[in-house]
Amino acid sequence: MKNFKVIAYFLFAFFCALNSQAGVTGPGKWAVSIQKLSLNEHERITAFKVNVKGGRILTLAEIPEDWSFQIKNEGTHDASLAAGMIHGAAALSENYFNAFIMIEKKPAISTGKFDILIEVFTVLPDESERSFKLSLKDLKLNKMN
Repeated sequence: MKNFKVIAYFLFAFFCALNSQAGVTGPGKWAVSIQKLSLNEHERITAFKVNVKGGRILTLAEIPEDWSFQIKNEGTHDASLAAGMIHGAAALSENYFNAFIMIEKKPAISTGKFDILIEVFTVLPDESERSFKLSLKDLKLNKMN
């Protein structure tokens, strides 16, 4: 009987962890932030992409001047956002990514697994480029009313 309780508790915890996905439980509206980008001094953000599975993009907190944005909310409950600066003076700092988009997570029954993937593109002072690939574990999501 003791082993049964241990197994039952383990299975319960396992399925709760599967469904929580970085603390995001249940459908609803969520503000998305990047927890930390490890940028070098004078490194500039020149573009970024966001892909949402099992949800849609509702709003952007701000559209910076001299940036181009394209948002696609597909009928399959998948969404994408592609953004890039129009010229070098418009580069962003990592502060931009504090609650920068609001997404709506759809019920798992109709969409399958929920996920957010973000790629941030940067340029260094020597004009070399690099990118950061981020997933749910790198993000902070706050439930909105």
